[in-house]
Amino acid sequence: MIESFTVKNFRCFKNTLIEPLARVNLIGGSNNVGKTALLEALLLHCGLTNPVLTTKINFIRGLQMIPSDPESLWGALFYKFDAKEKIELSSRDPEKKLVSLYLRLGENESGSVKLRMQDEDRPDKYEAISLWGNQMLHLEYNASSGQSHKAHAWIEGQYLHFEPKLPVSPLCPGFFLASQSRNSLKEEAEHFGKIEMAGQQESVLRILQLIEPRLRRLSVIVSSSSEPIVHGDIGIGRLLPLPLMGEGMGRILSLAAAIFSATKGIVLIDEVENGLHHKVMVKVWKAIAALAREFDTQIFATTHNEECIRAAHQAFEEEGPYELLFHRLDRIDDNIRVVTCDQEMLAAAINIGIDIR
Repeated sequence: MIESFTVKNFRCFKNTLIEPLARVNLIGGSNNVGKTALLEALLLHCGLTNPVLTTKINFIRGLQMIPSDPESLWGALFYKFDAKEKIELSSRDPEKKLVSLYLRLGENESGSVKLRMQDEDRPDKYEAISLWGNQMLHLEYNASSGQSHKAHAWIEGQYLHFEPKLPVSPLCPGFFLASQSRNSLKEEAEHFGKIEMAGQQESVLRILQLIEPRLRRLSVIVSSSSEPIVHGDIGIGRLLPLPLMGEGMGRILSLAAAIFSATKGIVLIDEVENGLHHKVMVKVWKAIAALAREFDTQIFATTHNEECIRAAHQAFEEEGPYELLFHRLDRIDDNIRVVTCDQEMLAAAINIGIDIR
């Protein structure tokens, strides 16, 4: 787990520190204040110098951009689209070890070239062209332990290229659950298959029973005319595809699969309450807390729903230990400020009736 996180010159963040951090971190604030951007920064940091993630976060937002030039593809990553200042994403762990990731747009520094045939009729005649074009995205991470690594991404034609081809091992497993998108039925089946192979299917079943108490068991069914689909037995004489039990069932399965997949890592959940009725949120938070502890996973979840915040607080008060912090993001002038509330502060705000969203 990480205990603090610093974001500089990324998206809407000029220079923001969020600390302390708990096992479960709930992030609130008004619209367009940077809640999703904070999750994106954490995802990039988890991947260290994996340049694929710089385009994946645009895809998560629904932007399927065709590479044309570096500034149009990566410019939005930088504070106020100013690529002159490098991005810095840094974290400290419980042992105070520092890991920092830097991103910047810059010129081709290697001078490397490749040869391209100039004339098919003259195979002996070539022209030299730049391997990385005029500009490229540079990624570099440094750790207080002395480790460091560099990577680069560039555009050639309408394609992205990366160097090195295989990125460095990530800082920790990272899993992003977007607010609107959901896993395909095939992905849900694959995730549940991994959970079942690890012997953890009963844990997932108990969580889904919070939404559908009649649920007795889960199974992956593959028919001749469809992809594998997770089915459930609710006592009606036949197995029922999970999507027919409601959107909440798919959301809970995705949450459980994400936490399992990010064992000893970080799960990032955008708008955690999506697809879930407010009456089950206390039970859902208890389930998330139990899974996070079981798989040693750290949770960062955004919300704009006060009932969700109250439910999280109630869940941790009823079933400790209290491993929850609420972080409210506020825009002050040109920067984002973080106000962190612990158990005592949350309880006081809720009792008084203060709007803490």
